[in-house]
Amino acid sequence: PSCALAVPLEVRVLAASLRSEELLALGLVPAARGDDILFFVEAELYFGSSAITPPVKTTRALQPVWNGVLRFAISIAEIPREALLCFSV
Repeated sequence: PSCALAVPLEVRVLAASLRSEELLALGLVPAARGDDILFFVEAELYFGSSAITPPVKTTRALQPVWNGVLRFAISIAEIPREALLCFSV
């Protein structure tokens, strides 16, 4: 039973609910100067105000669609109960 908790934390990242054109139209991302905007997701695990893992990132993409897995350098068993998983796009 404890073996299942000894594996590294993995989080599947699929997509943002809006396409890049919709995000631009709503003013949720800054307009690029002739360049395409590249989207990525960054995640980090915190305990209190301290990061307990280095940040992990998806690949950069023209549309906010990744369908990938973020793997953290910490096992599930090592994560404190009060830890927070924070995401940035």
